[in-house]
Amino acid sequence: MFSAYRVTVPENIDREETAERLLALLSPERRAFITETKKNPDGLLISCVASRLFEKKASFITAVPVSDLTYKYEKNGKPSLGFDSVISFSMSHAKNTVAVVINYNEDRGPAPSCGIDIEEIAGAKEKAGMHMKAADRFFGETERGYIGGADGDEQLVRFLEIYTAKEAHAKMTGEGIFREISQKDLFIPKNGGNHVFSDGRHLTVYRMSDAVISVAVDEPFESMPYDFREVDLGDLFGTGMPQLRRRKDYFDLDNPFRF
Repeated sequence: MFSAYRVTVPENIDREETAERLLALLSPERRAFITETKKNPDGLLISCVASRLFEKKASFITAVPVSDLTYKYEKNGKPSLGFDSVISFSMSHAKNTVAVVINYNEDRGPAPSCGIDIEEIAGAKEKAGMHMKAADRFFGETERGYIGGADGDEQLVRFLEIYTAKEAHAKMTGEGIFREISQKDLFIPKNGGNHVFSDGRHLTVYRMSDAVISVAVDEPFESMPYDFREVDLGDLFGTGMPQLRRRKDYFDLDNPFRF
């Protein structure tokens, strides 16, 4: 099964201090990578949140201490753990939100590849015109028809559903988004709004009040149980962070949009 997680970074925190505290909790390899590549303070914090969320969950599943987690990368840059593992994973982030998916087999066999993508609706509104032009240029007729069947914000959210789905699929295959967006009508509408991959693979799209998240897994659509959880930032520290306000922006997990 796969488990997907989201963490929202509140505005009312000391971002530099929070990043430093999270860095100290990461594996040495991941800490060195983030320190070398993330120079922007906001980028540093978001990368620390995503990495801590993944490593905490991965350590629990694999029974490998966080301090011993290592990584390897395919030619296309797709990451995996640096030892034989029962899990596959993918991470994504927007301005203030992080999403992570971990796929694993309870029988301890190798887990099929997965991918995740998140886009915040507020940020997308600022580029709505550009997004619609991209849809006209790159999306297939069925995909454009799905977007065109709505107006205003609903139209933009439908664009994000398709775009994040293509991004998640690209991360799952490792082929890259530019190849994915050129595949016309990769996602075909079925039965009044539900969608599936045209190749029958599993895809779940979560539409929330402030964001859209898509998860792709290289498994037949009907065979994949799944779970989605909202994680409080304080939970990543173990002892919690009393200065954080717990977020009350819930969404309906009983009615996710399933492509």
